[in-house]
Amino acid sequence: MLKSLFDNTESNSLANRFRRNRLKIFEKLISDLPRPVRIVDLGGTENYWLQMGYLNKNEFRITIVNTEEIPVSGNNIRFIRADTRNLSNVILENCDVIFSNSVLEHVGGIENKIKMAEGIKKLNKRYFVQTPNYFFPVEPHFLFPCFQFLPRWAKLFLVMNFDMGWYRKCSVKKEAFELIDSIHLLTISEVRKLFPNASIYKERFCGLIKSITAYETNPSHNQDSI
Repeated sequence: MLKSLFDNTESNSLANRFRRNRLKIFEKLISDLPRPVRIVDLGGTENYWLQMGYLNKNEFRITIVNTEEIPVSGNNIRFIRADTRNLSNVILENCDVIFSNSVLEHVGGIENKIKMAEGIKKLNKRYFVQTPNYFFPVEPHFLFPCFQFLPRWAKLFLVMNFDMGWYRKCSVKKEAFELIDSIHLLTISEVRKLFPNASIYKERFCGLIKSITAYETNPSHNQDSI
């Protein structure tokens, strides 16, 4: 049930409905930019832009930056293989806005998150960075209530004995620990510290904050949070 609701490959899933609502904020952010808008998507996939209706639209030019090879077929999408935690070697002179959806929680501990955030801000571009909220009761990757709050031994037991969310159960303890340690959700205060000048969009589900988005139209000026 939860898996079908959060399946981002299904256009009518709850996950993609949330994404489309969230994208309305992004579209306001880029509404004054000349076309085509040049978007750099940190850690993204072509499927995201397909589900959002941006694929093969000439008003957008999208560059996907990812450490893993991402197949692209859209005529308005290209791929650069690079680490989002080190953007110093990525040439982004043809870029209007930095975009990142549900990636920041995957780059490792706080030091790596700082590296990614600093890299985004140093590019001196508009940015739109979304990440799930640590305090939302359903962990969005393992799709298990309060998984993020469990002690390490309990997480290990679960991932080694059950298929959890988008992951098959692990047969090797090392593999299980690597999976557990690959995801670090953030709180609102942590996102604010990473992007102190950004506006914060709090996406809600049943009154609870499901995800957090930091966005900024002009990195040289502060904005009020909403």
